[in-house]
Amino acid sequence: MTKLNQGRKFLLDGAKLKVTLMFRGREMARVDLGKAVMERVLEELSDVAEVEKDIPLEGRRMSMILNAK
Repeated sequence: MTKLNQGRKFLLDGAKLKVTLMFRGREMARVDLGKAVMERVLEELSDVAEVEKDIPLEGRRMSMILNAK
């Protein structure tokens, strides 16, 4: 939750926030769980942020960019 608080602080200052999730080894078999984590982050920050770029899977990384509302 500390990272979410830092992300909220950046967004309130007017900056953009990039959230990246990296998969290692067998974690690639459960990409759906990673997507759930990203959706949870978006839900937690939805009061101060909106999605600029959605959540594509690029190799072993899943990332999204959030803008301040």
